[in-house]
Amino acid sequence: MVHGASRLRKWALASAAVGALILAVDAQAQTQVTGGGTGVAENAAGDDATAGDNTIVVTGSRIRRNPLDQSAPLTAIDSADIARTGLSSIGDVLQRLPGAAGGLNSRFNRSGNNGNPPDGGGVGAGSAEIDLRYLGSRRTLVLVDGLRFINGSAASGIPGAVDLNAIPDSMIERVDVLRDGASTIYGSDAIAGVVNIITKKRQNGFLATAQLGGYDKGDGVTQNYQLSWGHRTADDRVSVVVGANYINQGSVFAGDRPYYAFPDPGATTCTTTCSSGTPNGRFIINNPVTGESMNLTLKSNPLIQPRFDPLNPTGADSDFKAFTVADRFNFRPFNYLLTPQERFGAFVNFTGQLADNVRLSTRLIYNRRTSDNQAAPLPLFVGPDAGNGNLLHRRRSLFGGGRLFGCALAHLFRRRR
Repeated sequence: MVHGASRLRKWALASAAVGALILAVDAQAQTQVTGGGTGVAENAAGDDATAGDNTIVVTGSRIRRNPLDQSAPLTAIDSADIARTGLSSIGDVLQRLPGAAGGLNSRFNRSGNNGNPPDGGGVGAGSAEIDLRYLGSRRTLVLVDGLRFINGSAASGIPGAVDLNAIPDSMIERVDVLRDGASTIYGSDAIAGVVNIITKKRQNGFLATAQLGGYDKGDGVTQNYQLSWGHRTADDRVSVVVGANYINQGSVFAGDRPYYAFPDPGATTCTTTCSSGTPNGRFIINNPVTGESMNLTLKSNPLIQPRFDPLNPTGADSDFKAFTVADRFNFRPFNYLLTPQERFGAFVNFTGQLADNVRLSTRLIYNRRTSDNQAAPLPLFVGPDAGNGNLLHRRRSLFGGGRLFGCALAHLFRRRR
């Protein structure tokens, strides 16, 4: 009887243990499920000390959602924030936001601005663009009051992006920047994000601002003048805002800043990053006597035909010397760090409630920009690809009468013009 009671007691304990285990598993499963299959749940089996370590975060869901109703990373900048920056272009302001990459701006100086022709009339010469998340300016959509704005022109034929300098600063009330892909709503040009510029629609009276500033070196002087006037009726059914702005930005040359005086920032002499096309020319020839391959340049810029001694090419009787890194051409002093430009813009915003269900909105914008780009003298290369190796010089050229420069097909001549 004792053994029988003991066996019954063991079966009862085992059944109770299994039942407790089932109840615990069911209770744990119930605490992990939330409404809709999403959210955060804690492990009920853990104690209070380890509850944070067992957190489950659901990052995906099969629930159908409307992207128009979802929150997104939005940055709002009002006119007061823009004024506090002291910058004269909304493009320069937006390019300082987190997530903004290096689009074209007033500090971009390149022959043609990544386009042709080399006179600076290429893609976006003198313009300011916004590039979000390093996906390119043409993947960032720019809206004005929720409507697409026209792209800037490109003399080289390559499609340009929206020129933010074409939008008068005095008409901007707020800028909303969506730093998230919105291609499902707007299309492929909004893969990087969306910039929505909200213009002034309500103003009473005059508003005028003036700004004058420059650098401690005395260059880069910038003038910024803005004026706007607005009026609205007593019943607030009709509102009109008129404004204009004038901006004149001076230049800063790279050679005027020691840190940027050479292609390698901070360098004090030319390195291999300087150009091999020197003003005195570079001659890669084979010595007709010894057959040695030589890399030469002129000791100075002679006014007559230079002398070459094949027995001693770099001696006293020769106008040539061995080409070294120190002979390379430093093109940086010719380039701008800050490009000069002059902008004038004007706008008119009219809003009228014609009827209870009829609203008229009209926006007129005028902008004129004059900007300069400057590049160093272009190198002239003559070598095997130059056909017969002859370089013709115009007879009526300002640099002299008709001359014919010859170059053997196996030789190479480099010079800047």
